[in-house]
Amino acid sequence: MLQDLKFGHNSIDEINNICSEVIHNLEISVIHLNIRSLNKNCLELYHFLHLLDLDFDVIVLAQTRSYNISFYHNLLPNYTLYFHLPVVGNVGGVGIYIKNSITHKQYDGFKIISENDCVLENVWLEISKSRQMYIIGGMYRHPGQTTTTTV
Repeated sequence: MLQDLKFGHNSIDEINNICSEVIHNLEISVIHLNIRSLNKNCLELYHFLHLLDLDFDVIVLAQTRSYNISFYHNLLPNYTLYFHLPVVGNVGGVGIYIKNSITHKQYDGFKIISENDCVLENVWLEISKSRQMYIIGGMYRHPGQTTTTTV
């Protein structure tokens, strides 16, 4: 089904048309955006989401940054915000908004520990909807970090 969506650089109307064709088949709806500072782009996010016909169950945001993050718990009514902020500096971070009507809890079973040579932030949630259980994660790996591992 994902291949049929053909998302790319689309207008709001094009996205709404695509979503209207598949919305009846969705068990859970998730969107991922690189917000490039929630503090700076919170109004654009709010307006963008309200222009869409699809009310997402989960909204994953990369590069939230660490400015005023506690203020944004109430940005989206009826959603809960989980986040992991950068430890060094203000750039980076990840956040996940999830609808309050969905049974969920933070899940640390897949939590990846940040290392000096691979700095990253990640948040994981366990979600139950329509008698199905999902694990949803959001991750931000800082540029220029190694992706190789040694065993």
